[in-house]
Amino acid sequence: VVNIITKEGKGKLKGKVSGTYGSYDSRSTSSEVSGSTKHMSYYAYANYDDQHGYRQNSDVLAKNFQTRLSSKVMDWLKMVVEAIWHEDNYGLPGGLSGAQLEQFGRRGTRNPSDKASTKDRALQTTFDISPLNEDLGHLVMDLSYRDRDTYADFQSQGIDTKRDSNTTGVTGKYI
Repeated sequence: VVNIITKEGKGKLKGKVSGTYGSYDSRSTSSEVSGSTKHMSYYAYANYDDQHGYRQNSDVLAKNFQTRLSSKVMDWLKMVVEAIWHEDNYGLPGGLSGAQLEQFGRRGTRNPSDKASTKDRALQTTFDISPLNEDLGHLVMDLSYRDRDTYADFQSQGIDTKRDSNTTGVTGKYI
């Protein structure tokens, strides 16, 4: 089951852009936009992180996007569509023994080519069905799909791994 939680837009169109710069030339930027109309709300967020770690081969590059669209389709039906996309690439510096600390130093690595990455995509649609009599509660149905791929390349060991995970879900609850 995929559980995507994103903000819901409210009010007039508004947005935000931010950026940071930090130690070891690390940079991050993000932006978001949200708002609503009489029958629909919207929210979107994007983020880009480029972190250069303290140690050799400890860099991380991550990109994210998520969005949520919500609409009151009819008096008794609200529909929400949410999506995420994530991708990252990062180095795997590995641990160092006492002798390797002497040889490579605290910032060194014995595995300069080991790396890993992730790709994650998900989509969820929610139907919130309320009968005309609110005392009867309402039915919420979620349909979801997630596609997650992970990859690790341990060149120092001559090993690489690839894992693909696809999940489809249907969840219902009466509230």
